[in-house]
Amino acid sequence: MDIVEALQRARDAYERHEWLTAYQVLSHAGDALTAADLADLGTAALLVGRHDDFVHTMSQAYRQYEQNGEVARAVRCAAFLVDALVLRGEMAVAGGWLGRGERLATGLPPDDAATGHLVFSGIVPDLQARRPDAALERAERALRIAERSGDVELRAKSLMGLGRCRILFGDVPAGLALLDEAMIGVLTGELSPVEAGRVYCSCIEACQEIGELRRMAEWTRGLTAWCDGQPELVAFTGQCALHRGQILCAHGALSEAAEELESAARRYDAGELPRAAGAAFAELAEVHRRRGDLPAAVVALERARSRGYVSRVEEMLVRLSSGDQDEAVASAHRMLESRAPAARRARLLPAVAEVLVIAGDAKDAADAVTAMEQAATAMGTATASAHALLARGRLAAREGSDAAETALRDAAAAFRRVGCPWEAAQAHLTLADLLGDDGERAAAEELLGRGDRTSSSPLSAREGEVLRLVAAGDTNRQIARNLHLSEKTVARHLSNIFVKLEVSSRTAAAAWWHAHGSL
Repeated sequence: MDIVEALQRARDAYERHEWLTAYQVLSHAGDALTAADLADLGTAALLVGRHDDFVHTMSQAYRQYEQNGEVARAVRCAAFLVDALVLRGEMAVAGGWLGRGERLATGLPPDDAATGHLVFSGIVPDLQARRPDAALERAERALRIAERSGDVELRAKSLMGLGRCRILFGDVPAGLALLDEAMIGVLTGELSPVEAGRVYCSCIEACQEIGELRRMAEWTRGLTAWCDGQPELVAFTGQCALHRGQILCAHGALSEAAEELESAARRYDAGELPRAAGAAFAELAEVHRRRGDLPAAVVALERARSRGYVSRVEEMLVRLSSGDQDEAVASAHRMLESRAPAARRARLLPAVAEVLVIAGDAKDAADAVTAMEQAATAMGTATASAHALLARGRLAAREGSDAAETALRDAAAAFRRVGCPWEAAQAHLTLADLLGDDGERAAAEELLGRGDRTSSSPLSAREGEVLRLVAAGDTNRQIARNLHLSEKTVARHLSNIFVKLEVSSRTAAAAWWHAHGSL
């Protein structure tokens, strides 16, 4: 194959989203690559998890565009580099590229789309440097440039960035409305793969931070299908598994959550994103804590730290569960006094209130509960309101107040409505201790046991759910959508079901369900 044929093959593979093929063929083209080819090679390298190759090749594309006098394309490469370097935590190098791009962009019209992309790329560095006002101004400016230039990709991610800033400042309804609008560009296929993946993941992450589980589950299903449609994709598959794990944990499917989070960490490691892998291990630590496996939780936290990720909330809760109450309380006090933005504090407060109430720190516990109630009102999400009810009920129970029973029953009902059985079980357990009611304890045990195998059935609870839908005639795709899983995970569950039931077909498995499903 001559070089012309090879380049055409690579460009065709790129258009078909065959990222590994495009990366491999372009990597061997050498000096024949144009600036556009170099940019495509850099993009393909990013999407197959070759970060160092991405940085090297996108830097070459930048220099060649600059030499050719194609300033806007060079600035766009600089923005691309900043975004990827920030994601890896390489803030100094990202800052260098941001400065280089900004100097070059002075030669462009102020409303040029490339300038807007670079303006957007400075949002996360501003937030990490604790300049939230500057980040908000950047998001607003990037959106103005997008509207004037007509750049749909810039518009989508500027809406996303502005939405996350609004949420960070405590205006959750306005922020969510902006995220909804940003997702339109993704769902209608208007964005390139890199920008689509970034908007998908950032919007889902924002929902996870504030407990907006409905949007999170809906968009994670979309992200899973999007990733599954690109078999050679490595980038974003770690985020996809992470979000599936978070949803499964919230819905009480702890064994499946652990599997997805382990998968997320492996994918992040493969994509050369150690801090992201650390975040997945921190989530895994909480799953193990909920399962009562504290040694495994400690190991997961160690794996998170080894990748440069410190998980304050998860470490505090593991200390509390391990009996190290003094250190857990000290951590809770530090978090309560934190001046973090409202939305970030709201994510910390449920754990802070839990620690302080259990420790009997009456004044600070009351302050934490009041702050939670204020945050829940500001955010307007059902999950935040349920957490506030649980915290108020726990505090009232500790104080011997008559208001405890009502708050705890309301919390249990609220968590059941949003599909969070573990938290609902905590409300029932507190009621059981308060009232000496074995019925409340049984309700908690039923909720906590949903993710475990029962003695009367060979199937786990999740496998039972899959088989129930098989028996109802659902396809794997329908089951995946209903249970917030990938089709590959559904297929794996079905394979396990066939082995455990000693059957070889869906029909035979469905017949077993109709005979034994009530178990």
